[in-house]
Amino acid sequence: LTDADVAGMSKEEIAFLRNEIFARHGHSFKTEKMIKYFGTKDWYHPLDFDAATLLNKFEKKNVEFLKKKEA
Repeated sequence: LTDADVAGMSKEEIAFLRNEIFARHGHSFKTEKMIKYFGTKDWYHPLDFDAATLLNKFEKKNVEFLKKKEA
């Protein structure tokens, strides 16, 4: 991801984007906000684990980039 990819996005939108990386691996969220948001997605099927260990090097890099943009 680049600055242009997130230009004009709110911190909340960036947080959803960052968490989508985990959600696509079946991450089971703990916060009501994320549970509700991803619960509306047809493709989201939560599993009972932390998906952080499943991220590839590009996803990890994007998560770190997005965290900085949320700050």
